[in-house]
Amino acid sequence: MIALVLALAGLPADADPLGDLEAQQQALFERLAPSVVYIFTPDGLGSGFFVNDKGIVLTNRHVVGK
Repeated sequence: MIALVLALAGLPADADPLGDLEAQQQALFERLAPSVVYIFTPDGLGSGFFVNDKGIVLTNRHVVGK
């Protein structure tokens, strides 16, 4: 908490660091969202993401089974 206060102390009065961070996160989401997929299996569902343009999806083992 002290580090955050010290970091913010040097900013101009009109600075909005949390707003800037939120804008950066929104831009990242908009850029990466098209690569995210939902995977439905008989045992449940999960998510993954494309790792190349050949249709290879990376996900967790528990999503696709043993």
